[in-house]
Amino acid sequence: MKIIHVYNQGLHHDIRTRRYGQAMTNRFTELEFHLIGQRLLPNDKIVEIVSDRFRIVRLRFFFLAKVTGFLKIINFSLWLFNVLFYMLKQKDVKVMSAHSLKILPVCVLASILKGAKLIYDTHEIETHTTNNKRVISLLTLVEKICMFKVQEIIVTSPGHYAWYMDKYNIPVHLIRNCPSIKEKPRPYLEQKCNLKNKLGLTAGELLFVYIGVINVARGVNVILDAFQQCEKTKHILFLGFGDVKPIIRLAAENTNIHYLEPVHPMELVNFISTSDVGIHMMDSSNLNHRKALPNKPMQYMAAGLPCIVSDVEVMAGLVRDADSGWIVKEGDSEYLKVLVNRLTKADIQKYAINSQSWFVKNNWESESLKLIQIYEQFI
Repeated sequence: MKIIHVYNQGLHHDIRTRRYGQAMTNRFTELEFHLIGQRLLPNDKIVEIVSDRFRIVRLRFFFLAKVTGFLKIINFSLWLFNVLFYMLKQKDVKVMSAHSLKILPVCVLASILKGAKLIYDTHEIETHTTNNKRVISLLTLVEKICMFKVQEIIVTSPGHYAWYMDKYNIPVHLIRNCPSIKEKPRPYLEQKCNLKNKLGLTAGELLFVYIGVINVARGVNVILDAFQQCEKTKHILFLGFGDVKPIIRLAAENTNIHYLEPVHPMELVNFISTSDVGIHMMDSSNLNHRKALPNKPMQYMAAGLPCIVSDVEVMAGLVRDADSGWIVKEGDSEYLKVLVNRLTKADIQKYAINSQSWFVKNNWESESLKLIQIYEQFI
């Protein structure tokens, strides 16, 4: 039997869906797990075999090059057709799972035609990732129409959980995107990859790290403003993808600003564990952000790092409850600069211990038990 998950991403950096596949195939020995994504680059593997019963399938666009306007609509529509065709030709499909509102209607149609159960596994409140009222109304209408076929909703944040519980009369489950114990830093890492050594830092200097998508909504501009004014013994490393050109330019002009290419998602926690503090300064520009629980602070804590986060509702609540770091007013680069300049290794050690304690009780191994319980009723 098969379970098909669909996400409109290239699936190069998404670790949650990979964890799903591993958890499901470990628990259900007769199960094939198919994860459908997008072929974004010419050298992308069409089929990536993760294990003998877990495969990632990246379906083609008409145009691989970046297109806009009407061509972009045609491109995405063709990809949706490929998704539908792939799902329809599969046999013995028990469950389909849509990881985005953009592909939910196609999954509704496929689940009807295949007689499969449907789960809406949304990573965001996608109807409210904007403040445009017309767009919100249109997306809300699409989502409401699709809900007649959805059996269960899975969300990643307590804020999203409360919102969907209030919105729909459908079972909602909270499964946080906590890192796995398998990603926990290993003793030999210090010798294998020490980031401070890699960047040429001395023992007395502090290394702050930012991971993930590099854009304004994640507060990257605030972090840059602060570190350009910080003491040069306080360093920031950006490790991610997106609008990296300004980072690279400023790194050339400031000895305490650094950039490295992303590493494999399963190695990320290990990779950053030799830095000192993790930073995530997401803004509260829309309802989705205010209710979101980004996985970045959880990855920092899994790596044994304390966190600096902006005072956005749910994310700040996580750090406050875990007592694992510092909360800075959203957009306040001046205060961030002052905080970074005054931090010592003794300050950091206190919160690092709390981060480690949090991860012992909050990890993917415990969260995945909820996922298994949901699917047991369908398989």
